Amino acid sequence: MGLSIAEDAGGVVHLLGTVPVYAGRHLHVVDYPVHSHSFVEVVVVVNGSAVHECGTSSARIHQGDVIFLKPGIAHGYGSCRDLEVYNFGISTTLLHHSLSWMVSDTRVARALFSNADPGSEQMLFSGRLPNCVLTSFIERMAALVQLCRDDSEKRAEFMSGLLLLLDDLVRQVVKNQEASSAATHPAVIEGIRLFEESLQESWTLDALARKLHITPSHLARLFRAQLGLPPLAYLARRRVETAARLLIDTDNSIARIGREVGWPDANYFARRFRVHSGLSPTAYRQRFGRPREA
Repeated sequence: MGLSIAEDAGGVVHLLGTVPVYAGRHLHVVDYPVHSHSFVEVVVVVNGSAVHECGTSSARIHQGDVIFLKPGIAHGYGSCRDLEVYNFGISTTLLHHSLSWMVSDTRVARALFSNADPGSEQMLFSGRLPNCVLTSFIERMAALVQLCRDDSEKRAEFMSGLLLLLDDLVRQVVKNQEASSAATHPAVIEGIRLFEESLQESWTLDALARKLHITPSHLARLFRAQLGLPPLAYLARRRVETAARLLIDTDNSIARIGREVGWPDANYFARRFRVHSGLSPTAYRQRFGRPREA
């Protein structure tokens, strides 16, 4: 099927193959160094423990912990004690275009689209699976990993199984966390669509609210309640995520990338990117960018 990942010399993990998704199981008996990746990653810990290092923060993770990571964020595992995890990857292009309908569910949107831990600048969302359901998830994840490795043409079965797993996984993890409704408000869905179409536009809260025919204060409350972030903070996350992918995958100048994501001032772009990723755009590209041929 050709569904796999690879890590290049820069320490960034990429999806390979014609289908931009991935499922795998990994056992870390030694520390796994800090790295970045070019896709949304979901990590489910099924055994052992480790210290998860993410940006400037770290926390010990154990069986049942689930972590949702945005592209471009650097993370790794230290003090590993037979850490066994299932990893799932999905490209941002697929998520924000062909699968954009998933944003209609508040819980899914909060985990996969905003990835916002309240009060945190990191592009991370985390939670925990109850022990009573972990076993059933392990069985389903193992089946997906086998499909991912299968050379036969079972892409439809793999994709449907992955989407169902992600949906159930998010619901289990997020159901006890604050969420205003199971359905995302139409204004939030439309606002996300407008952002995706025009990241480079100089958006303001007032301008977005006018397009959505809603008051700025009401729009801000809706975004915060359903995604955990106000509109312009969500936009900043998407800009950093897109910039990180472009820094990894293209030779475009940093100035050009800043313009493409809506931050034409190079100094401002560098400051905002550093807040979310912990590195300046230049340092990020030097550390994680793909090696280029001379």
